[in-house]
Amino acid sequence: MATFKDHIRYLPLRLFIDPCSYAWTAFLGRLSHIELEPFKNNMIRFFNWLYRVNVNDAAKADFSDYRHFNAWFTRHLRPELRPIASEDHSICSPVDGRIIQIGDIQEGQLFPVKGQKLALNELLAGSEEASLPFKQGQYAILYLSPQDYHRFHMPISGKLLKTVYVPGSLYSVSPLTARVIPKIFSRNERAICYFSTGLGTMAMILVGAVGVASIQLMWQEVLKPYSRGKVKTWEYTDKQIEIMQGKEVGYFNMGSTVILLFPSKKLKWEKHLKPGSKIRMGEKIAIF
Repeated sequence: MATFKDHIRYLPLRLFIDPCSYAWTAFLGRLSHIELEPFKNNMIRFFNWLYRVNVNDAAKADFSDYRHFNAWFTRHLRPELRPIASEDHSICSPVDGRIIQIGDIQEGQLFPVKGQKLALNELLAGSEEASLPFKQGQYAILYLSPQDYHRFHMPISGKLLKTVYVPGSLYSVSPLTARVIPKIFSRNERAICYFSTGLGTMAMILVGAVGVASIQLMWQEVLKPYSRGKVKTWEYTDKQIEIMQGKEVGYFNMGSTVILLFPSKKLKWEKHLKPGSKIRMGEKIAIF
């Protein structure tokens, strides 16, 4: 649980970052799309040095192959480096990143950080109806740091049902910030994607954060978190959009968090996984 000292120490995050984050995020979005060769190449080199990015994992390691910094940030990886779990009834990680929390949903509550609770209906834009399938289900919260691969993929094959865009704040979603800002995942802007799967309805929640200039989904327009507005819903039940396990769903323009919700306690998480565990896209994280 966050201590009194933590709240005092990170008070500037709550008073300053949120009001300024939309302007800062818009600025970063523009900066990351500058195509001037020396500028974008040096920006890429500095970023790689700062975050110790493994350049050799990229499908194209030559910086000149990328139009701007954002193209590098959302780069594809060499496919042979991220094999998809082949075991029957497996759930694979949708991202490269670290586990913030995995576990059971208890009476409609998630427990993202020790000492904190997060209500399902708050996370799902206040929709009690959308919360019902997950009341006694399971969840995983996965954090993508700046050095990680920033495309997200399907953990299990499914058919797209709908996407919901929820406006909100743009706090940093690092584990440190999550400790001191309660309910950060339901405060921040997010896109909620619902899929029909062999397990029932699955939700993939893509949480925006400071620096996330937009979220790109493969089937629709770019979602720009810094443009405030109302909750917006797109229905896809008649379009038969099916996405196989391991296939790309979209990508973050800058880093953030992915939350998975499953409808029942049919999953057996891999025993070695715990908060802080490093995961790679495609590896098995559970079986059902």
